[in-house]
Amino acid sequence: MLRKIIFALLAFVIFNLSFTQLAAAKPQTPSPTSTPTPTPVCENFTPEGLCITKGGDKIVTLKWLESLFGNVVGVALGFGGIILFVLLLIGGLKYITAGGDPKGIESAKKTITYAIFGIVLLALAFLILQLIQNLTGAPVTEFKISQ
Repeated sequence: MLRKIIFALLAFVIFNLSFTQLAAAKPQTPSPTSTPTPTPVCENFTPEGLCITKGGDKIVTLKWLESLFGNVVGVALGFGGIILFVLLLIGGLKYITAGGDPKGIESAKKTITYAIFGIVLLALAFLILQLIQNLTGAPVTEFKISQ
């Protein structure tokens, strides 16, 4: 069970890294032979992510995905941290209640070790993203849709 949780957290971190790299990629410029279609200029955005043009028209955009993705990632990371902290507490309780049983103590030590490993992995993923952002200047911790 614990291995599945650690694998899921690791997969989530790798998945997150791949999407942040996609978000930081620069959009392709159109070829000079193609005629660009005029894009309406957005004066403002509604809370739903609709673009309001100069004429007052509301155009559907993908701007809402930015906040949705940010919220999902934030909640998932917070939830992962809470789960790992609870696993750390469970490991401590198992160790206290083992009563000298070698199997119980070994199980508790494994639970504590895996919980600490997961917390360190979560923190390292964040620190690596911050390091990449500081070294390259690319905002890899922000999900932006260019329009």
